[in-house]
Amino acid sequence: MLERVAARFEYGVLYGHITGGTGRLGNIAFSIDRHLFGEVSASYGDRFDVIIREGGELIWQGTVPYMKSFGDVPVGDALLFVNSSGDMSIAINQGSFAATHEIGSGPEWTVELSMTSD
Repeated sequence: MLERVAARFEYGVLYGHITGGTGRLGNIAFSIDRHLFGEVSASYGDRFDVIIREGGELIWQGTVPYMKSFGDVPVGDALLFVNSSGDMSIAINQGSFAATHEIGSGPEWTVELSMTSD
């Protein structure tokens, strides 16, 4: 179990760390819980810019929808969702986000989430 690093919300951007989920399923869990995510006032279907770094180096960047369940996106598409622990996560419907994008976890792995303006 990794030590949980405090997440924060500043100037419209949520900052956190990747806390796990890089195992069998490959869904990535963030240190951003649903209560902090509520600061954004997002609705299902809103799109978020996601930036993942390891030690400051950009590893993955993209835009994904915030959805209630995997069935809300086509197979192979990514989504942002609240996992069963109440934390924000990113996944690929019927795929492994971690394996596809070579994502790890720990305090050196950071994430930034911001709602897109379009």
